Amino acid sequence: MNVKQPVRGFRDACRLEGELVARDFPPYEKSHCRISIGTIDEMKTAVAVFAKALAAAPAKGC
Repeated sequence: MNVKQPVRGFRDACRLEGELVARDFPPYEKSHCRISIGTIDEMKTAVAVFAKALAAAPAKGC
């Protein structure tokens, strides 16, 4: 998933909300993260957390 920002900050913001995002995956750690697909209810929750995490830290220079 292209988060258009360093993955570390996105991953940390998701973790604070109880959603885990996979480790850095060089050479894409500056813009992409790996996520796993769950049930539809799990994904609805994850997408809401992703939106919140992305809104909290606007992309810079990606």
